[in-house]
Amino acid sequence: MELNSIDDNQPNGENGFRSSWHLLFNLPSNEEGLAITIENREIVKEIVLEDFDSSYQNEIFKGQINFNSDEIIKIAISDFKLEKGNGQDVIFSGYHYKLIEDQGIQFLTVVGTIDSKLAEIHFDAQTGEQIGWTETN
Repeated sequence: MELNSIDDNQPNGENGFRSSWHLLFNLPSNEEGLAITIENREIVKEIVLEDFDSSYQNEIFKGQINFNSDEIIKIAISDFKLEKGNGQDVIFSGYHYKLIEDQGIQFLTVVGTIDSKLAEIHFDAQTGEQIGWTETN
């Protein structure tokens, strides 16, 4: 499963919440996936993906997620001076969020800008520990 916020051209997300999300589920028992788009807490689109390669996706378990975006955004802003995307220096507006699993770790990521450059601050979703960050020129 992957979960990403979607840009709605609004400079929001500073409270840890976005109104639009994209979820991608894989069904490991067969080669299908399901893409779901949510806007304002309503499912607005569902697409079944045939011949879906789920080999790169890993399971995310609710019990392994102890921190939420409303908590990590505060840390990202105070410790890294993360700022909102403005839709000009980067292609998105506001702050964005991702939930992914890689090598057994559930990552909760906040996306914004540092010095007008795209930046992602990665947190362990179970412990809340900041475990890395990336910045793109």
